[in-house]
Amino acid sequence: MLGGSAAWGAPLALFGMSPHPWAGLAFLVLIGAADTVSVVSRSTIVQMHTPSELLGRVSAAEQIVGQAGPDIGNMRGFPGKHLIRPVLQRHRIEKPGHR
Repeated sequence: MLGGSAAWGAPLALFGMSPHPWAGLAFLVLIGAADTVSVVSRSTIVQMHTPSELLGRVSAAEQIVGQAGPDIGNMRGFPGKHLIRPVLQRHRIEKPGHR
């Protein structure tokens, strides 16, 4: 699981620095594969080490965290975005000849 997380972080950093679209696409493929390894590893650990009587609850909690966590992080990331959008749209730069 830790290896999958590390293998996710390295291509993510390289994707951020890549000036070429095709190299960026290759990094995104690596990011997706590493994320899959991490998720499967985490789910396997939960299923193998959780007592049977708690498995349903723990699996449900793990699934909720895995699915809702990124959305909550995005929501928390910039709560004022709805205030800035009208300002950005008002000052957008239009291409010459297009109105």
